[in-house]
Amino acid sequence: MNALFVIALIALTQGMLMVVVLISLRDGNRRANQLLASYISIESLRQFLYFWVTTQQPNYFVLGAPLLLLPFLAGPCLYLYVHSMTSAAASRARAIWWHMVPVLLVMVALLWLNRVVPESAFADALRRHTEPGGKPGGMLVLGYIYLLGVLCQIGYAAYCFSLLRGYSRRIEDMFSATEHINLNWLRWFLLAVICINTLGLLPSLLRLTASVDWPLPLHHFAPGLGVLVMVYFVSLMSMRQSPVFSGVSGGLPTPSPASGLPERIKYQASSLSDQAAESNWQTLQELLQAESLYLQPSLSLKDLAGRLGLSSDHLTQVINQYSGSNFYGLINRFRIEKACQLIAEKPSNYPVSNIGYDVGFNSDSTFYRQFKLQTSQTPASYKKQLALAAALPQSM
Repeated sequence: MNALFVIALIALTQGMLMVVVLISLRDGNRRANQLLASYISIESLRQFLYFWVTTQQPNYFVLGAPLLLLPFLAGPCLYLYVHSMTSAAASRARAIWWHMVPVLLVMVALLWLNRVVPESAFADALRRHTEPGGKPGGMLVLGYIYLLGVLCQIGYAAYCFSLLRGYSRRIEDMFSATEHINLNWLRWFLLAVICINTLGLLPSLLRLTASVDWPLPLHHFAPGLGVLVMVYFVSLMSMRQSPVFSGVSGGLPTPSPASGLPERIKYQASSLSDQAAESNWQTLQELLQAESLYLQPSLSLKDLAGRLGLSSDHLTQVINQYSGSNFYGLINRFRIEKACQLIAEKPSNYPVSNIGYDVGFNSDSTFYRQFKLQTSQTPASYKKQLALAAALPQSM
């Protein structure tokens, strides 16, 4: 038993441990935890089988066939996990089955190959592909199936970024603070999935297409270690993630086909007339100014709609039509205007970072980012500019 196999065994053991922990959780998004547990099981088993097949060289179809199938399962499982984290609606069974078509096709192809190709041919192909300096043998189709599976997983991970972009737009339509629900960690996880699979893909691709040798320890060690780290990271972050849909009736709104159209066209079929929308816009601005509701860090669209006696959809329409932004942008605009006022009024020794919390921000990074976005300068630069402007008349 060599060191590489020990690493694979550790990855499998730790992966299964995390699977047990995720399945046993009773809080949070249980469906997402179950899908994540499935994904971790597939990835841990895939790495273990890869090490076993390429270092121990057992009967290829006993362990090698599942190795070829697992990447085709990992991609859909990853997609369903991200979908469950970014949407309150469960995927329809019919839509899920479409993702299984590649798995079934590969399974049929492997069963056919097992019947028409002698076992010795598989063993020879495996030996040629795994020995240092070995060249691909005649069973290139097996290598290409594996590469196609890995590319499939990379494609799914890339597509998941579009789900996260849509999710980000929707939470900004409903919440004034998104730090704890923006799922930025999930973006890093998807990027890690792409990088680790690419790292494992390149050596095999070079061997199959250009007969270029690759250092086998790097070929085996880096992806296996990457999966081990990734398992810990995504499991811990998923368990720490605050529930996104709690308290949101019906979950996040589903994007409509007209979501990319100009506001006037998008809301032509709305029951809220232009006159009523304009009146509600004036009332909204007066309410925000008079009661400073934007100072509440947890202010949501639902809360504000209740104060105005509007539905969340109608308030979204009003904000989109007349502010040129979404709920998140509107509230943060009021917060930055108030922050500018406080910077001018507070004593010079009052920390600028405290002002961000005073006006409703939950983190320094969000405050600084929004301040620079709206004023084209940092809070410290703005404060310095005010000080210089105040000192100028005295020096004249």
